[in-house]
Amino acid sequence: MRKNMQFLALAFLLLLGLQPAFAEKYTYTPTEVEYATLPPYCKEKIENKNPAEKKAWSDSFGVNTYMHMHHYCLGLNDVNRYYRESNAQLKKGLLSSAVGEFGYMVDHLPPGSALLADAYQNRGRVFLLQGQEANGVKDLHKALELNPKNPRTYLILADQVERGPGKDKALQLVIEGLRHIPASKGLQRRYQELGGKLPFPEPHEKPAEQNAAAESKAASKPEAAPPSGGGANQAADGANLTAPTGPTSQIDPPKIGSPTNPYCRFCQD
Repeated sequence: MRKNMQFLALAFLLLLGLQPAFAEKYTYTPTEVEYATLPPYCKEKIENKNPAEKKAWSDSFGVNTYMHMHHYCLGLNDVNRYYRESNAQLKKGLLSSAVGEFGYMVDHLPPGSALLADAYQNRGRVFLLQGQEANGVKDLHKALELNPKNPRTYLILADQVERGPGKDKALQLVIEGLRHIPASKGLQRRYQELGGKLPFPEPHEKPAEQNAAAESKAASKPEAAPPSGGGANQAADGANLTAPTGPTSQIDPPKIGSPTNPYCRFCQD
């Protein structure tokens, strides 16, 4: 199966006229250094060397999600490579490959999959990098529809909207984000940058209501534990996900600053 996927990937690059350059510089699978920048499940999913870890991750995500997850990992790695690459033609090819990998996830993940919103968000972000603004905004709105509690999606979309319709529309997006995730430091900073006035917007749910809903969900549907040493990840700004998902920060360019730098807009809080 992996050889077939590698053949298809190289065939796609050959159509772009990039295969020789890619083959010279990049391997199909991530390197050890690249694995370190990807979610913890990626190496096991792609290399399939530890049956116990495979079962743990499959149980955590669900078999119908886990069976496709190497595409998600490869898409993240394509975009990481994009930010390290200096050759314009190779950068273009890496983005095209990433769109294909995330598009596969969008087309094949079952409804309700914990990775579906992330797949839309990542594909939307790549569309924006390609200059496909309409497709990018559409995917980002779909990601919010599926998971309205991921602050990074609001931040990416608000930045894009500010460059188009303007600050007022961007502010409305951030306000909606704060109503879903009132504790997000990133959204709070962006709210004030866009001219929002204190106090911050009232949340849709009070903290007590959120805690009660979370406890009820946890009691009704316990999750399988992930492999030892790789607990469930959290999205930026503490937005809990239903399963350990790939951090979307993997597709962001390197930022200057630290988590305590108020101007580091997309830093983890």
